[in-house]
Amino acid sequence: MKKILLVDDSVMMLRLGKKLLEPLGVDVSVAESAEIALEMASQEDREFDLVIIDYDLGKGMNGIELGVEIKDLDMHENTPLIMLSGSDNFELKRWCNDAGFSGCYKKGLEESTDFLHCVTDILSDSSQKHAA
Repeated sequence: MKKILLVDDSVMMLRLGKKLLEPLGVDVSVAESAEIALEMASQEDREFDLVIIDYDLGKGMNGIELGVEIKDLDMHENTPLIMLSGSDNFELKRWCNDAGFSGCYKKGLEESTDFLHCVTDILSDSSQKHAA
């Protein structure tokens, strides 16, 4: 089963994210802060196939900084990242692209179709890479 780490400082958004992603047949782990996410991603037995991060994580580092930290971990240097944000900001999309994120999506039901297509594409690509 594919494993996704979902990071958001909002418990409500974590619940909604799990409800949106679990029907894809994935195991969704959640983290309410960058610190918890880094701790989870650092555990040798917790390798993730995809990490989805909210941009505004409240205190401490933002989502881009967290993504860079996760990519610095040997076991996650090739793990795809997706950014979620409350706004549709061109500058944020550029920063995400520069930091190596696979996508940057605005939160909301109307945007969920494109977001879910990106998730399924990434997970199917990682299946093919593991099978090769």
